[in-house]
Amino acid sequence: MDIFIPNEISNQFVTFVVDKELTLQANKFLLCSKSKVFKAMFECGLKESETNEIEITDIRYDILKELLSFVQTGHLSKKLEEINIDTIFELFITADKYDIENLKLKCELYLITNTTIENVVEHLKIAHLNNGTILEKYAKEFIKLYFKDIMDTPNFITLMQKYPELLIQIKNIELENTEISCTYN
Repeated sequence: MDIFIPNEISNQFVTFVVDKELTLQANKFLLCSKSKVFKAMFECGLKESETNEIEITDIRYDILKELLSFVQTGHLSKKLEEINIDTIFELFITADKYDIENLKLKCELYLITNTTIENVVEHLKIAHLNNGTILEKYAKEFIKLYFKDIMDTPNFITLMQKYPELLIQIKNIELENTEISCTYN
């Protein structure tokens, strides 16, 4: 069953136009019930509320299709384990952009369970830039735990030069953990 209604002209549906040619349609009520961003688009008198059309220029068609599938069914078309990591990053970023918290959380939890010394810096960067508070906290703790193995990597050095506040926060984790252990002793 295709969850996208082809060429349906109705006030109940909104059409997403990707790259000025590819289109997807979704139920407007579901979009508004799952996303404050979509709700604002359709209830605040924006152009989209009159035309029932949203032009998308910054999201790939396949990412938008997965996002809409998730909004309408509560599931992605594949298990996260079957999706490549770059696509998961894009889904996470898009879920943050459109405030689809369940999808964002699903991506965060997957990234947490698949964090390694090799990818933790990228996870921290994605989380930091896209309001991934759970993933960011986990990545900072992970980096603190394996700091000696990570601190000299080019990715870590570049990230710390760009966002020095992250290094301060990582260092503060040690202080917090020390304070906690002192209270229990």
